[in-house]
Amino acid sequence: MSSKLQPLTGTRQDGETAKAVQACNDYMRMGPGRSLAKLSQFYHKAAADPKIKAKVPSKHKTTLSKWSRTWGWVDRAEEFDSTILEEEKNQRAKEARETGYALDYERIKTLKDLAGHIWEDLENGVYTTRLIKVGQGEDAELIPVEVYNKEPIADLRGLLDDLAKETGGRISKHQIEQLDIIVNRKKIEENE
Repeated sequence: MSSKLQPLTGTRQDGETAKAVQACNDYMRMGPGRSLAKLSQFYHKAAADPKIKAKVPSKHKTTLSKWSRTWGWVDRAEEFDSTILEEEKNQRAKEARETGYALDYERIKTLKDLAGHIWEDLENGVYTTRLIKVGQGEDAELIPVEVYNKEPIADLRGLLDDLAKETGGRISKHQIEQLDIIVNRKKIEENE
């Protein structure tokens, strides 16, 4: 039976004809929103089109309905749809893991670019002018004051830390603790 036409999902059953399997597969390929009426209409059009000259399994809705009940097309279609949805979900998950910022070199490149922009800001000086309000009421004045601009330095330090983590340049406390546990276990095992 393996050389015969097989359903897209499930197993061909004893007595299930090639026409019934072909009709079932066509029914499944119609996707969500499929119906026996739509399949029958499709077969009528295909059989009537001289360009296609299709030999359809059956144009009769009653035959299609009988095959559907006998061979469990609705259950097969649900299994087919869930398989397709699972494959699509797995493909999306694979793409998410293997593209863009999931790739370490993409994250590192972006971090380096951001660090470059921050360096440019710092080259313009670590001081910035801020307006400070002095006085009250009508006599209040806004006075420009040079202040230390700590934000770009904090941003740069954060980016450099992120770069070190991405490239393995720093080990976290948690990782050190885990390594200590492993080393201590090995020492104990060696002493036993």
